[in-house]
Order: sequence, then C-alpha cells, then structure tokens
Amino acid sequence: MEDTTPFVRTDFSDSSKWKALLEEVSTENEMGFRAFVEPISDSRFDSADPVDVAHEYADAVVVFVVDVHTIQTGEVLCLNGEAPTEQIRAKAKDLWVVENNLSIGNLLFDELVEQVGEDGVLQSLEL
Repeated sequence: MEDTTPFVRTDFSDSSKWKALLEEVSTENEMGFRAFVEPISDSRFDSADPVDVAHEYADAVVVFVVDVHTIQTGEVLCLNGEAPTEQIRAKAKDLWVVENNLSIGNLLFDELVEQVGEDGVLQSLEL
C-alpha cells in the first residue's frame, strides 16, 4: 500500500496478540490520530533479523517490526528506513507519533531518539 508504513510480523507465536497490536495501532486515539500501517504477516520473515526486514522495504521512512519483545511487552521496534541499525522502541499506542511525524518530515528519526527514556522506549511526546 502506498502512503503506509510496513508493520512486519517476525514472531508468529501468538496470533491473538498480533491482531490486538494491529487493532491498537490502527484505531484513532482521542485526538483523532492513528498510525497508517501496512500489516505484513509473511512466514518468510519468521524470526528474521530486523535490519534484513528493513532492507526489504528500502523506500520506507520507518519500518515497524513486531518481534518476540513486542509480543511480550507491546513495545514495537522502529527502524530508521535510511539507516536501519538506528532503532528505538515505542508503545503500540504511540506509533502514530513516529509514523505521522516521520512520514510528513515534521520530525527526524534522530529527534525521536532524543525522546527515548532509559528503558529504551519512546516517551510520550506533547506535540
């Protein structure tokens, strides 16, 4: 899909959690924002290295990866499309901040990195 961000499943251990994550990121919040993602559930990505996954979507500004950690915590791995080794995590409910702002050039990936807490997760931004 054009104008959507790849939301790639690499952990196939729990389909109900995958569906719940999709629902959470695709539902508008109280301010009317949501992430515009393209769900990709392809078994060729099962246990794939996130950087390798990002290379499959080289034109994307950011690539979201649903890995084992995401399934366990709800914290989605976000890879910089220009430099996939640059990564942060964001709570599923906050993916709209990442996707919306990067897709329109309102923020740079480096600016999001600056908002990551000691736990490695993007802190909620007051925009």
